[in-house]
Amino acid sequence: CLALCEDGAVLSWGGGGWGRLGNGNTEDCPQPQRISHIPPIVYISAGFTHNLALDIDSNLHSWGRNDNGQLGLGDNLDRYRPTRLPDNQAPYSEIGTPIALACGNRFTVIISNGGQVW
Repeated sequence: CLALCEDGAVLSWGGGGWGRLGNGNTEDCPQPQRISHIPPIVYISAGFTHNLALDIDSNLHSWGRNDNGQLGLGDNLDRYRPTRLPDNQAPYSEIGTPIALACGNRFTVIISNGGQVW
């Protein structure tokens, strides 16, 4: 589970498989804990085994399972901590400003301020 706090902090708890809790390991956590090493967040989406967050500067961060490239980082390596997506290379340089995002079972969708869906 993920929760977004008023101050932009993100809390996670539950099953830790594939690093989906963003705390640097794959251990389960029965109580909410703050995810460290991430800037203030304004929007989050929790998928089945991966997550995505949008920070106050419109940067995207992803973590968790990545077997189908759903983290958008150009590889298939799981991430145990939030990792900023490379906004200076295609297709991210073409997205514009992300305004909404969604994570599914093994996919991610981003909507830009120009109405484009990625």
